[in-house]
Amino acid sequence: NPRAGIHYQFNPHSGLYISFARTHREPNRDNFTDTPPGARLPDSEQLNDLEGGWNFSSPGFMAGVNLYHMFYHNQLVLTGLINDVGAPVMTNVEKSSRTGVELIWGLKATPTLRWDGNATFSRNRIREFTEYVDDWDNGGQQAFPLGTTHLAFSPGLIANSQLTWQPGNFTFHLVSSYTGKQYIDNTASNSRALN
Repeated sequence: NPRAGIHYQFNPHSGLYISFARTHREPNRDNFTDTPPGARLPDSEQLNDLEGGWNFSSPGFMAGVNLYHMFYHNQLVLTGLINDVGAPVMTNVEKSSRTGVELIWGLKATPTLRWDGNATFSRNRIREFTEYVDDWDNGGQQAFPLGTTHLAFSPGLIANSQLTWQPGNFTFHLVSSYTGKQYIDNTASNSRALN
């Protein structure tokens, strides 16, 4: 699982960086035991993560931008496929990715008031995804090739904000979060979306 990166500091306040990392994850035991008899056993996942960005800090303000592209080989996902006893089966999908930008900031508006926040805008996709659906009329399951779809539970926008006010010995926080639309499976069907 190698990782390498370079960071260049322009001055005491600002710098650029770029990094690359590769990691692997072996399937869990239940990924093997839930595989239907005679079906192909799951392979290990491989993740390649390329990131780059800029950061800035001063006594009253800090900010950062991070761009990333995470591309997977053989990511294990739920496809709707079930085994002979009805348990869901994790299946390798050959190509999937997460690409996006992360923004962070902190602003000290007054000696007692500070605002910190972050936001992530991303595109999370599986290429050449096939969904499996139970066929209640004929038994078994039907396969539906859906092409490129959204990764389950991967919203395109996540944002957080924290206002901190510290008058004297007390500290007050106002924390808020936003999570964008996400899907409970990999079909990108609006009927299976969480608002």
